[in-house]
Amino acid sequence: MKKILLAASFAALALCLVPPAAAQGLPDAAAQQAIRDQLRTDRKVVIEHNLALGDAEAKKFWPVYDAYQRELAPIQSRRNRAALDFISTPDGDMTNANARRLMDQLASADEAEAKLRRVYVAKFAKALGAKKAARYYQIESKIGAMERYDQASAIPLVQ
Repeated sequence: MKKILLAASFAALALCLVPPAAAQGLPDAAAQQAIRDQLRTDRKVVIEHNLALGDAEAKKFWPVYDAYQRELAPIQSRRNRAALDFISTPDGDMTNANARRLMDQLASADEAEAKLRRVYVAKFAKALGAKKAARYYQIESKIGAMERYDQASAIPLVQ
């Protein structure tokens, strides 16, 4: 059963990762949710499947990936804390000062993530070659877009 669910999730993810011209539209809501669930549990499996790493590439790539994720985790944690502050502030209780502070925290996290990505471009390119490193960044970008969409949909607009 787990293998069937994993295969179905990969198939659904593949629909999101193919070029738009090749796809016949967006996956339905159930497929998108299956992709999100899969990413939450097996992000590495999804990346490995879509990169199709050889043994030599995998030996070089995964240590760089793990280091990148370790450095990325505190940045994502800062972004998540700011998002939770937005979510937990009752309607009408958001002050201008608090809104400014939260916006600054989100912008700072975005800038730190972009800076970290720039630092790791050369490391991933050295491990995989430029084309496969670009593919990795595309996969990460798509995964990040899904995660940010989920986060954004949970944050109410400031009143």
